[in-house]
Amino acid sequence: MKDQLIIKDVGIIKKCRAYLRRLFPKRGYDGWCDAFDEQYDDISEWFAVGDIEKGGAYAFCRVTYKTADTQIPTELGDIDSHLVFPAGSCEINNLIYSERNTELAAELISKVLEYLKSKGLNLAFCVVDKDDRHAHKLNTEVFLFKETGCTLIYPGVVHKEKKTPVIWQVLRRQNIDRDCSIKPEVFL
Repeated sequence: MKDQLIIKDVGIIKKCRAYLRRLFPKRGYDGWCDAFDEQYDDISEWFAVGDIEKGGAYAFCRVTYKTADTQIPTELGDIDSHLVFPAGSCEINNLIYSERNTELAAELISKVLEYLKSKGLNLAFCVVDKDDRHAHKLNTEVFLFKETGCTLIYPGVVHKEKKTPVIWQVLRRQNIDRDCSIKPEVFL
């Protein structure tokens, strides 16, 4: 699966999800739910760069597409304000990259944005843990997402130690057609 962008192999998608499930408690969270995650499979595509199968450096993520008849994961959280998620937008979620490899993550997101641009999409959302400065900086300074001023809580997802809900910050990237060439050196 080296250097493949879109993942079609269900077995590899299952490996990605299993990795996310194992990583969740290591990142200090409780409450991962395969059923919640799997409900988006029919309206999503998984993307990867690098070499997931052989254990080399890699990055992967999922894009969930919003239509008039579907919801993206962010819409199912308890959001603190009114935010419109229009049909034709998407959510980039489940971003994982090996060994804090920011360059590989930037390569992946740059290629995903180019792909979304080619599909005519112009608005993407993502969420980051409000307390994770690394993720916030990566998404805002490297991937060029902007704060929406909205936060949300996914019922059942808590900080493992404190047992308090994780507060996720909703970010948005408009004008996908601009600035698709992401420069990770901004972050380093």
